[in-house]
Formats: sequence, C-alpha cells, structure tokens
Amino acid sequence: MLSVLTHLSLLAAVATSPQDPKALLEVLPLQHACGWHSGIVPPPWGSLLTRTEAGDRPDLLGTLTDGRYLDPDSAAELLRRLHADAVEGGTLHLEMQNDSLFAFGDEGEVARVRDEVRDLSAIVLRPLEVEVTLWEAGADEAPPAVIAPEDWKAFASTRVAVWHSRSETQSARPVALDQQRWTRYLRDVACEVAQKQSVSVPITDAFCEGGRVVVTPHTLVGGDDIVLHLQFGIGHRRGTVRTVPTGVPGQTDLELPLLETIYGACSGRVTNGGALAITLRGSPSSGGQSVLTVRVSSRTPPATPALGGLAVLPCSALTSDALSQRLGPPPASPAEGDQDPTSPTNDDIGAGFGHIESDVLQDLLRTSLGSDAERADFEMFVAGGHLFALAPEPVRTRLAAMLLGLQERMLRTVTVRQSCRLVGADADRSSVHEIVLPTLLGREATVGRTLETNVIRELYVEIAQEASVHDPVVACLQVGNWLRVRAAPEGARMHVQLLTQCTQATPPQLRSAVPSGGNLMPTDVASVRVQHDGPATNGQALEHGDGPPVLLDGRPMRSTLDTTIRW
Repeated sequence: MLSVLTHLSLLAAVATSPQDPKALLEVLPLQHACGWHSGIVPPPWGSLLTRTEAGDRPDLLGTLTDGRYLDPDSAAELLRRLHADAVEGGTLHLEMQNDSLFAFGDEGEVARVRDEVRDLSAIVLRPLEVEVTLWEAGADEAPPAVIAPEDWKAFASTRVAVWHSRSETQSARPVALDQQRWTRYLRDVACEVAQKQSVSVPITDAFCEGGRVVVTPHTLVGGDDIVLHLQFGIGHRRGTVRTVPTGVPGQTDLELPLLETIYGACSGRVTNGGALAITLRGSPSSGGQSVLTVRVSSRTPPATPALGGLAVLPCSALTSDALSQRLGPPPASPAEGDQDPTSPTNDDIGAGFGHIESDVLQDLLRTSLGSDAERADFEMFVAGGHLFALAPEPVRTRLAAMLLGLQERMLRTVTVRQSCRLVGADADRSSVHEIVLPTLLGREATVGRTLETNVIRELYVEIAQEASVHDPVVACLQVGNWLRVRAAPEGARMHVQLLTQCTQATPPQLRSAVPSGGNLMPTDVASVRVQHDGPATNGQALEHGDGPPVLLDGRPMRSTLDTTIRW
C-alpha cells in the first residue's frame, strides 16, 4: 500500500511539472464493472397462499449468491499484460485501489489505457432492457413461444396487459421485476387447553397478488441474439375473500382466499427486440388464463472495439449452470389423518446438453487451437461471463468462430405444447388446459398452473382435566396442471424426459363433522400423472392417453392428454 501511494505522489508531481508535459496521472473508475453485487431472492414457488423465506424457495437460476462479476485485480492485471512493454520499461504504472484504476506515466500510454477501459466496458456492460408483461389469454390460438422482433407490435396491440414492469441490466447479470401485494388473513385457529379452561389462538398468514419474475440475459458471439433464463411466481385473486366458520363454539371464522397461481422456470433464445411467451390457460376450474412474456432489447448494438491483441467474447450462455435442478410435482392427493403434507423434491441433477463448464470450455478451445495455444503471446481465461484471450488476430478470429459454432449447435430453443381436451360430443368446448412454453436444449423447464385455496381438512381434539376442545387443521388444496420437461438431440429427433400431472377436484363443501361442534370441508380429487422418457419427432404429438375426468354440467367427461415438441 505504501509503495502504491509513493508511486502516485511521485507521478502526480511529474504530471504537473512543466519540464515533462507528457507525464499524466488519471483515475479510471471501475466500480460499474467490478462493484459488489448482492444476491437476488427467487420468486415464490408452488403456492402464493403463504409467505416463504428466501431459503425455502428453489433458486433455479443461481441468483442468491453474492459476489463480484469481475475481479478488479484481474482487470488491472489484464491491462498490464496488454501494455507489458510499457510497464516493464517504466513508462506506465497501473495500480488498483477501491474499484478505481490509477494509470500514470507516458501521456500516450495512459490515453490508450483509458480508451481500452471504455471499449471493454462497452462489451461487458452493454445495456439490456428487460420487459415483463402478464397478459390476459384469449380464446385465439396461443402465441408462439418465441416471438420475433417484427411480430412483437402486432402481438402486443391485440391483448390486454394485466401487469407490466421494465428494468435494465447487462449480460449475465440477473434482474428482478416485481409487483407484489401481500394481504394478511386469518388462516387457522390453534387451541390451548388447561384444567377447566380452553382458549383459541388465531394464526395469520399472507397471500400474494401480483408476483415476481427473475431474468438473467446472456449475449452471444457473432450476432444480436440473446439467451434468457427466467423464473416466476404470480398470483391473482379470484373474487372476494370468503369466510367459513370452524363450527367450534367460541372460535372465530376462517378466511379462505381463492388464487389463480402460476409459477415456473424456463429458457430460450431470442433476437434483440424479441420475446419469450409462456401460455397457461384452460378451464376456469383449474386456474386462470395467462400469457407471460419476457422481452429483451438493446438500443446499443454489439460493440466492435479495436482492442489490440485482446478478444472479449461472451460465453455465459454456455457456462451458466442455471436450470439444472429437477423438481418433483406437488402431492397428487391430500394428506390424510395426522399426516403432514409432503413437500416437492428438489434434486441437483447436473447441467445437461447445453452447458459447458468454464474450465472444460477453455480446455476444449486450447485443444482445438493446437500449437497456437502454446505460443508465448497467448493467454486465455474466463471472468464475468466473458472469455478473455490475449492472442494474435488470426488466433482471436479462430476462437470467435469456435465459440460461434458451439452456440449454434447447443443454444437452440424447442417449443413444448401440452393439451388436455375433452372427448366426445362436448369436445368442441374449451380445453381442460393448454400449456405452451420454450426451453433450451438440456435445460430443465418446469411450470405450474393452479387454482388454490385452503380447506379445513381435519379436526383434532385437545383434552385436559375437565376441559376439551376441537382443533381444526387447515391445509392448502390445489388443482390444475404441472409440467416438467428436458430435451436433448438424438440424431434427427429429440430425446425428451417429461413428467406431467393434472389434478381436478369438486368444490369443497362445508359440513358439520361432530355433534359437539366442528366443520370439515371434504372434496373429491382426481389426478393423472404421466411420464415419458424417450424420443420425440418434430411436430408429432406424444399421446399420453386419458387425462383426469372432468365434471361438465354435473356429468363426468373423459379427457385426453398429449404433448408436442417442435424445433
């Protein structure tokens, strides 16, 4: 530290000396590129009838981690290597202090460093505008999962926006877009019993209207395409919050909100100005009618700076390990008796086809370069989602071409469309459900569309000497559709791993359970769970057989379930 200050004071004096007007001291801030970032909390998952802590939500994009995107000392060392002759000759000194680069020495050398910092920032910090909109889904054909830039205006002009949010970020830097309203409500009643005495204890919770969407964009080499990874959880209240009595004397009524909830995570590749669209709609008995779009655009074209001897190539779309966790479906049936409701599983199964570890990527590129990677003037490393390579121009050109080839083979989007339709004379009515979503090859995509509320599922008894009271047990009841899918190339076809669950239930009816007081809300729950682990042909439906039985005008109707993959 003392040596740094000594250099600074000496060269500051030189910079102001009339005998040596070419000496210059300049302070270049790098906080915008190297500053500390805090983790981003993932959206709610599974249910929006209860508030969950950040650690209880699946972090499918890996956004909870704090840290730096670029290490400031590494940035300073990179610039020293670019100016090795000047640094070794003593005509340029570079020191990093508190996210600021002090460049001092020959005026021409310092000016070149200043220009290089500007050009590096233009590549690494290209501004990207992320725009999230929730739309009402109409009865028309579902929009494509990837909306081209030239089609966006026509798409947006024919739909009603429910919620809209916009933010700005850079490549490989996640951003959260929110509009949440949490409402406290009386969810349950607990009971305390002592000798000859009992008391009711109200238990409150909170439900969410609106929601949260977390998006990580990744720029690519050789064009203006952008990869998007996103995770979302959104709720919409249906009607007013109704109350029901527990049926136990002296206990307050419970509040039962009814929510149309959608949640999920997926990915896709779009062109600048285009958008990904996730459609979740169907029968009102199993959820709402929603289209969620995530659009990314930039008014700043990809930078083409003239950095002598240095290539800066985005690679985070390949090296990101987002969407590598496999989530299990929600319980297919209600818990019984004194059982606790089961929680969905969450397994880290590792990244799939579209992912390359940064170390493996560098080894692969070095091997492909052959003897050029052994040159004394060659150096390569990955930082902040970019590949930095110090090399002659022909080698830099080959590196860009190899990365471009990997992108074109591995960063491809497939569209998943799942439909559940009625069978028979009433098949022309609205479908039971329809889900359309994009996913990149090798990445896990998971979505859920549900209608959820709370029900009194059990009555416990608390007994003490000469005192007793019934204790109602409240649990969440969800019906709707849940889908998880991952695809990877298999020759001319795709190998698809798919799990889907469809659940239907009759509306819960309040009924008295015991003569001394106490209500229950029993219901019938029908569910179908289907797995597929095998090949799929482009555009050809995978027939899953029967879906859940659906009550229509009081009559049970058959339904049929299928999934189509297009690429």
